Amino acid sequence: MHSHNGFSMRSLIWLVGFCLIVSTRVWAADAAGLDKARELLARGEAAAAYALLESMEAAQAGQVAYDLLLAQSALLSDKANLALFALDRVVIRYPSLAEARLLRANAYLHLKAYDEAHGELMTLLGLKQVKANVRRQAEQLLEAVVKRDKRHIYRYYLRFGMGRDSNANAATDLTSFLGYDLTANSIATASPTLEAGLGARSYHRIQHGNTLFTALDWQGRQYPSASFVDNDSLAVQLGWRWQRHLTLAWQHQAANVDGAFNNRGNFLFMMYQFDGSMKWRPFVRVGELRFTQTVKDVQQYIFGTQFTLSEWIRGMEMSILLAEDLEIETGSPYGRVFGGLQWQKKSELNRRLDLYLKAGLLYSQYKGLFYGDSRREQQSNLGMELRFTPMRAWEFSLAAAYTDSASTIALYDHDRLIVGLDIKRNI
Repeated sequence: MHSHNGFSMRSLIWLVGFCLIVSTRVWAADAAGLDKARELLARGEAAAAYALLESMEAAQAGQVAYDLLLAQSALLSDKANLALFALDRVVIRYPSLAEARLLRANAYLHLKAYDEAHGELMTLLGLKQVKANVRRQAEQLLEAVVKRDKRHIYRYYLRFGMGRDSNANAATDLTSFLGYDLTANSIATASPTLEAGLGARSYHRIQHGNTLFTALDWQGRQYPSASFVDNDSLAVQLGWRWQRHLTLAWQHQAANVDGAFNNRGNFLFMMYQFDGSMKWRPFVRVGELRFTQTVKDVQQYIFGTQFTLSEWIRGMEMSILLAEDLEIETGSPYGRVFGGLQWQKKSELNRRLDLYLKAGLLYSQYKGLFYGDSRREQQSNLGMELRFTPMRAWEFSLAAAYTDSASTIALYDHDRLIVGLDIKRNI
């Protein structure tokens, strides 16, 4: 019997049979690949096993047996970050799988993320059905975490950068206004840019999951060809963090422009992170700025949330930001509503060298006469970073970032290119 469109039942049966044969052969090939990877791991050839499994990822990612084997080979190949990517896929679907929790704890321990390792093991030991050997390994690993966990961690960084800004003084490109000639300081000026930064951070663990931290940061920027725009700032921060979820902090900052100390402020910051296949971070920042040249003080309130989706493609991360910045000066509110999209792709070039590609878009709608009523601004950015880690305590980053800002008020239009070197040291 034939169908009305000329496609016979015999042809349909043949097509289904052909698909079954092909899928069976593909399944058999994949199963053989997993068996081969197990053999390589048993012989201690973790790198070869990882290379084999990596070639199968497009077809096998999301299969529990494959992801666990990929994570194990990555961990034994000193690729703890990549092991976590595979394990995230498993834990999202099977949160009570003890073997996956144990591997995640091992990966966190390898990365010296002791709070995360401790939390993973406590979750595992709280599960109802755990094999005796897995529970025993978890208890032994928990002892190792407690033993290796440093109660005090110190981090230092040094930054240098140079580049160019097309409108360093945020001015118009007109040479006259209402019949008056504008001075050089009031005309858009392109200028080279020199940047420097210096900072230190300390983390003091009270107990697992509770950490006190302090930070000191200085940032400076110079524009050799523009006037009244050289600036530097100093910030001091004290805070408390519970696991990787709740962060509370107080910050004092001071800034000056062209050597004239012009403002200082105190701020309180709170953020909570909800974990899952998509991380959700609502946050709030409130404070007051005091200007030395005027008697006016400015109250600032920033409310927002950020959503981050990681590993929907390996090594890729995408974040969405939505927020409002409300500022009140002597009873008159102004500020902006803004939202953005940020994309990042990480590629491991070798065990010590990683490449990051970045792109982003930020849209702002300003309100209030201070910024230009109903002003709209769009900012796009592209970036590339090479991150070199010759040893665990040191990190060197060479980055290039390009930013283009377009506004409905022309004096805010500009583009900037910065190339910088960061040096970080952990103790």
